[in-house]
Amino acid sequence: MKNETQLKAVYQAMNKFEAETIRIFLESFEIPVELIGESAGTAYGLGGGPLGEVSIYVPADRAEEAVSLI
Repeated sequence: MKNETQLKAVYQAMNKFEAETIRIFLESFEIPVELIGESAGTAYGLGGGPLGEVSIYVPADRAEEAVSLI
């Protein structure tokens, strides 16, 4: 059985643009990033608020480093 990496949320972005900016920044430090957001906001063209929020997840063993960089 393949051992999956545990992910930990490190930031809640207000919209996809902010989340992508942070993703690119963290990846420049070779920290893998997973973005998980509310798809309803994208479907309706909402850029902010609860329906536009995107959670940023990184491997748990890199979470402290990611938070300090953000």
